Amino acid sequence: MKNPKKVFLIAGRTGGPIMPVVAIAKKLKNIEPIIIGVKGGFEDAVVKQSTGWKLLTLPEAKLYFLSFSKKNLYDYITEAGRMIKSIAALIWSLLKSVFYIFKYKPSMIIGAGSFLSVPVITATRVANWFRKKGNKIKIVIHQQDPDPGFSNKLTVSAANIVTCSHESTKKYKGFKYCQVMPNPLDLDRFEPENIAKQYNKMKETDLDLYKFLTKTGESDKPLLFIFGGGSGSRFINTWVAKTADQLQKKFNILHLKGTLQEEYPLPENSENYMKLEYLADQYPVVMTMADLVISRAGLSSITELLYLQKPAIIVPLFNSHQEKNVKEIEQYFEVFMQRKEEIDQWGDRINKIYPTEFAKIQYPDPKQTKAKLEAYYKQIQNLLDA
Repeated sequence: MKNPKKVFLIAGRTGGPIMPVVAIAKKLKNIEPIIIGVKGGFEDAVVKQSTGWKLLTLPEAKLYFLSFSKKNLYDYITEAGRMIKSIAALIWSLLKSVFYIFKYKPSMIIGAGSFLSVPVITATRVANWFRKKGNKIKIVIHQQDPDPGFSNKLTVSAANIVTCSHESTKKYKGFKYCQVMPNPLDLDRFEPENIAKQYNKMKETDLDLYKFLTKTGESDKPLLFIFGGGSGSRFINTWVAKTADQLQKKFNILHLKGTLQEEYPLPENSENYMKLEYLADQYPVVMTMADLVISRAGLSSITELLYLQKPAIIVPLFNSHQEKNVKEIEQYFEVFMQRKEEIDQWGDRINKIYPTEFAKIQYPDPKQTKAKLEAYYKQIQNLLDA
């Protein structure tokens, strides 16, 4: 590769902020991707899987504001201490960002809502003051959720390209003219030739999973794939522990339980049930082979399910932005809200609606999704090359 341009990809511990920017980076030509993240985050796994990519770390600088609802002096002192600590971490993160930018001289910064966007893009603004007009660092921002987060609100005015996943985002200041775009995905992972390659590779890397998928593929029972995000969901895992026997009467179950400790013991692996902590290259194979998916309401997962036209049950994280996410896409999925009083009825509800209710859904055309994303990647490439 001749004189590749360095591109900073802003991560943020979980898969949410990093997956869209990784998808963008994989489509850009002649670049050297450098991930800006935190120690021990999801970005560690991304770097391990991506040959030649570098990871630079920053303090986990999430702003914490003083609450005046506390009722005693001890609470006020504790809150003030946390606020001071968060401000100190932000200042240190900003200084390290300035150092990284002047050391590595990136040509572009790409972010999708990470809390690290504030120090990195603020430092980029500082660096651009010292650069000539034609040599400014380019900034690309994508807003995934309908309501912009604090980080994107603070940094959107600095961006050369602003995109959002929802039309409703345009009502917010700074996002009036954002381009509505599917959440960036690495669609190449789901191409038939890549699926076949990874499936055959499992004979060497994960024989147990290969045997389970092969056997369930030949079974009369549909394959139910259950996952709750990068670290797993204790709520969903608890439901699986209580309902697995009932579900196995109708489904073969592949359960991505994550790394969280279970409140209730999960079933042992069997002919109809397999649990895993982590999926890497095997994930697209499992998603493609699944007949029904149960997942959280993260935008990357939702976009993948829509692209694959996959029947799915979405369980948004309680009292979070995910509950707003599902309002934008509920016509495509069954939505199960995370309420303890309803969880015991989930099994009966699934048996009732699958497969008949899912057959009625009209999914977006995946060809249009792919075309929009390819045009978006080309726009970013042109900006980088300018």
